Amino acid sequence: MEKLKVCPFCGGEPATALKHAMNKVEFTVYCQHCYISKTIAVKPKLNEITFDEVEKGMVEAIQTWNIRF
Repeated sequence: MEKLKVCPFCGGEPATALKHAMNKVEFTVYCQHCYISKTIAVKPKLNEITFDEVEKGMVEAIQTWNIRF
């Protein structure tokens, strides 16, 4: 899995979170200092998600967080 880059706004250390919310699974990468975040939502129900889909969702969230313009 790709390594997380520091926060593009404040240079703070990032963290990841996974949660089930509103019939979807959300993968979030957020800054532990300024709390800016990027969330990717997948699949309508947690009981239908596979490990591969969990990994794919987190990889997508990390890649999106790491994009720098």
